[in-house]
Amino acid sequence: MPVDLSDEVISGSLHVVRSARVAPGLRFLPGFLRRKLEARWLARLERQIGARIDVVWLFENSRFYDMRFAGDRLKIYHQVDLNQNFHPQVAAQTADAVFCTSREIERRLEVAGKPVTIITHGVWTHPYNPEDEAGLFSEPGIHCVYCGNMSMAYLDRETILECVESHGDVRFHFFGGFRDGDPFRDQLARHSNAILHGKVDPDRLLAILANADLQMLCYQKAHFEDQSNPHKMMEYLLSGSPIVASYTSAYADISDLFAMSGPDGDFREAFDYALKNLAKYDSRPLREARIAFAMNNTYQRQVDRIADALGAHGRAIRDGGVT
Repeated sequence: MPVDLSDEVISGSLHVVRSARVAPGLRFLPGFLRRKLEARWLARLERQIGARIDVVWLFENSRFYDMRFAGDRLKIYHQVDLNQNFHPQVAAQTADAVFCTSREIERRLEVAGKPVTIITHGVWTHPYNPEDEAGLFSEPGIHCVYCGNMSMAYLDRETILECVESHGDVRFHFFGGFRDGDPFRDQLARHSNAILHGKVDPDRLLAILANADLQMLCYQKAHFEDQSNPHKMMEYLLSGSPIVASYTSAYADISDLFAMSGPDGDFREAFDYALKNLAKYDSRPLREARIAFAMNNTYQRQVDRIADALGAHGRAIRDGGVT
């Protein structure tokens, strides 16, 4: 089970460690043996880095889901997507603290008998200049932007196409990649008012979104629960630009800040309403309110909230002492 300690630095003292599988067929082994092998892997990692790991913070439940392997270290289980559905209850039950991003996930985890704290998605802030990307939107007319994985299974492709087809005077900008052979790409490309930009550097995203007349988030009704709190919504809010969204339960309490269809509503009606009321949604008070909401949910603010929830254990996180 080799561990790659190559010098890949994300930011400051944050490093990426890569490792092969702990052992082949690990999930088929008895629990005590699986945990023993995982604990040995962790001890080897500590020897290689020359320090003890104080906190094990788990964000997925398909590999190290039984957190007892981490012994007396602080064990945090943090589920951010509903479809992480391998061993969520085991992960929650064996953790010291449990966090998630939505009420829908909380309902699945609370059966483990541990308190669950909801911490919504954070957002990364950095200086940007909208003028850097203004050239993408120089054509006259209304510019609507969607950003994200264009081959995501939850996207409501049919409704997106209908919006493109029925609003020839709106220029639809799609930022994100398609999987090879995805017919959705060709379906969109047939329309002259659909512009496919492909993947872009994340550093450009806020400047791009700030230039949008309207930002779009459109998922299938069958997946409203899975997409109750999509990460991109926080980036949309941070840009300040108007938003139209399919039903997104985590933001129902602030739906006055943007146009959102109801649980049984029609996204196309919400889209038409947003277009007719762009002046309202583009007003300075609403732009500032959207930005303020996002700024209250920066990654630093969320880390502080997590530290508060951990009580005395939170000092290591708040003080930057997590290894």
